[in-house]
Amino acid sequence: MNEQDTKIIELIKKNDSFALDVIYDQYAKLIFSAIYAKCKNKTLTEDLFQRTFVKIAEKRSKLVSCSNLKSYLVRMATNEVYDYFRKSKKTISPEEFALFENQKANTGYSDKWLEKLRKELGNLPDDQNKVVVLKVFEKYTFKDIADILGISANTAASRYRYALLNLKKALNFGELNDEY
Repeated sequence: MNEQDTKIIELIKKNDSFALDVIYDQYAKLIFSAIYAKCKNKTLTEDLFQRTFVKIAEKRSKLVSCSNLKSYLVRMATNEVYDYFRKSKKTISPEEFALFENQKANTGYSDKWLEKLRKELGNLPDDQNKVVVLKVFEKYTFKDIADILGISANTAASRYRYALLNLKKALNFGELNDEY
């Protein structure tokens, strides 16, 4: 942990409200960027940024036990984005789905099949959905996913594997179906 983070932790331990000011000064740009990278919408980013700082204020006592403050704060911001999308749509974001649309000509899949894929991605358990989004759409490694979500790399890989199995089952992969 760097010297600045150590000072922040000490302020939190003393229940000094100045700690939140220091966190804001030190990490606001990083947190804002992390949120914007996920949702690509300035208004939504500003809203989620505010929600993230409310959570940081509410859960500041948990910051004392984290080993890497920067990663922990980015993880909180990322989870706020995922919670928003999970609660609002229970599907992946339009920006993420656009990747499928851009590649539709190359895949040969119909609009109906792609819409079913989008729906089934949204129906995955939240922990699996997060890993798929980070792995497939954000191109993170399992190690990076582990750091972002606060899990082990093996757990990230397992969740990804289970997500793929669930998608194959839901989409009847392996079966030739002229409907799609």
